[in-house]
Amino acid sequence: MESTDVNQPPKRMPIGKEYSYDCYHISVEKVRDFRSACGWPVEDNPSQVPQSFILAIVRRSINRLIRDPELGLNVGRLHLNRIRFQWELPLTLGAVVRTAAKLSQAGRVEFAGRSYWAIVGLTHTVDEAGATLCRSRWEYHQAGEIAVDG
Repeated sequence: MESTDVNQPPKRMPIGKEYSYDCYHISVEKVRDFRSACGWPVEDNPSQVPQSFILAIVRRSINRLIRDPELGLNVGRLHLNRIRFQWELPLTLGAVVRTAAKLSQAGRVEFAGRSYWAIVGLTHTVDEAGATLCRSRWEYHQAGEIAVDG
């Protein structure tokens, strides 16, 4: 259950908790839908997957992390502060990829003159052979106290 009181702290943060791999098929239809949603020209038969398509893939795993009842985060009060991607191989049409997420860090930060807790999630996306395609780091800020395990 999410904390609803602004002053109520989330639950303890299990640093290192992993969220198993989600499978995702990169289909022509999904790439066309993504391009359309971005306002880009839609090709009947796209030949390439835009790098930004990774957002559609890894967001599912990150959502599992931030919505985990064990963490007790107030998702309505979370602010996505920063995303960083590290690419190793490009995404390809027709591929089935897997993404896992992990709670990496939680700690107090100062930002814009206010005190927040930073919650950092990492993702790792691999292809069918297990080769790394992309790693990402998602940093969220939430006001309030968080007790950190680990």
